[in-house]
Amino acid sequence: MQCPRVGIHYSQNGTPAMTDFFYLATPEKNNGYYAYAIFDGHVAYSAAVYAQQFLTRELCKTLDQDVDLSLENVADKIRLFIENFDEELMRQVSPDTGCTCCIALVNQDFIIIINIGNSKCLLFGDQLLFQTTDHKPVVSGEKNRIIRSGGRVSPDGKIFTDTVYGLHISRSLGDAWYKKNNVVVCTPDVQVIKKTDEHQYLLVGSDGMFAKRTNEEIVHYIHTSLQSIGKDQQFVCDDVVRFSHNPADNCTAILVDLRPYDDEEEVEEEVEEHAEIDLQVHK
Repeated sequence: MQCPRVGIHYSQNGTPAMTDFFYLATPEKNNGYYAYAIFDGHVAYSAAVYAQQFLTRELCKTLDQDVDLSLENVADKIRLFIENFDEELMRQVSPDTGCTCCIALVNQDFIIIINIGNSKCLLFGDQLLFQTTDHKPVVSGEKNRIIRSGGRVSPDGKIFTDTVYGLHISRSLGDAWYKKNNVVVCTPDVQVIKKTDEHQYLLVGSDGMFAKRTNEEIVHYIHTSLQSIGKDQQFVCDDVVRFSHNPADNCTAILVDLRPYDDEEEVEEEVEEHAEIDLQVHK
């Protein structure tokens, strides 16, 4: 398949530190998959850095191109991998830090979307076709598990136990202090989608990207902008962040254009440049 065209935005905004980290890879470096991933850290950035460096690449090694890409097959394999990865991550980082995880993997025939926490992935054409679900403590299924496991949810939507307080997502990587008795879990939502011509764009973003607008408003804004002459993926990615983000939060967005085009070599180089930028920014 052609290398999708990509625009990426990352900004610290008015926060003390940049705790969003992203990962891009072409199939040659990622076992046959284009990869677009965001890890939004909290308390500190060590969990997000560890996930950025190892998770997506190692996960893709377990997903052969010729396996049965049924939802059950892939979801089970991914969930088992992430459970084991999370255990190793918690041995490597402080028990009070963690991160979200939102990954889109694309090959010739399928799009695999993996989500833990409240970063988001949208798949769309001229309208929204798929959106991830946020894992928040106030959601009934999440809240019921938290309470059964001995935790509680505050009126402002944060998790607390007898020993810790303040986590605003109900699933994450890391956060060892909250993982006791499964108050917080790392179980990902996994969606396997057969690619069609309707699937024109992907947007992966940290929660700061979606603060002021609905998913439908963002989709309409991007689709309309990309139809305008002279507006490429990078321009539109930066522009939609200005349209929708929280200026007091870190913001990272990856806009992927899945439509066919000419000049593939130039786009391959662009993806590699984005990956190099990420490594430079987050050393």
